[in-house]
Amino acid sequence: MNIRSLSQQIYAFIVEEIRVGNIQLGQKINENELLEKLPTSRTPIREALIQLASAGILENIPRKGFFVRQVSSETMREHYRVIALLDFYALKLAIPHLKEKDYRKMSDILDDLDAAIANQDHPAYHRLADSFHTCYYKLSGNNSLPGIIFDIRNQCLLTTYSSQDKGKLFALLRENNLEHRRMLELAKENRLEELEALLVSHWAKADTYL
Repeated sequence: MNIRSLSQQIYAFIVEEIRVGNIQLGQKINENELLEKLPTSRTPIREALIQLASAGILENIPRKGFFVRQVSSETMREHYRVIALLDFYALKLAIPHLKEKDYRKMSDILDDLDAAIANQDHPAYHRLADSFHTCYYKLSGNNSLPGIIFDIRNQCLLTTYSSQDKGKLFALLRENNLEHRRMLELAKENRLEELEALLVSHWAKADTYL
């Protein structure tokens, strides 16, 4: 495996650690701890950290190291407003290309999401939710959209979903997944105005615990 692909895996690992609250806002990334946890050398770790800094997730402070960038609640709210519009745009573009097999695939992912919620498996929920949205991003016909959306989302990692109140957290995720199902219904019926309103409301829930 080349250094580039390995660094991408490390990038994803660090993003997930931040997302689920194992690494906190403002915390310094400990490269030695990463070396202990991951079967790799220092070079791909450094490559991943540089990429994370370029994406705005980390801050590279000279002579001090890499720190998780602190983003204000208002900035995160602004980001989620943009994500909602981009998400709707991606789904709107994808609708003419979505076939029954695509709807079945997304519905199956939503079933898996229900199972992850029932098991309170937070990391699995995130992976599956990303897979769900990616299904229609790929069919949007716009190759730039997925990267733009995920880059913005990755700057809002420590929000609702890192809440320590598991009861509220998984109640919110159950509601989110019901909205995912409603999204598919509206997409099938090409009810764009209702779909846009739903997505704006859906992403706004990320503000709940800010």
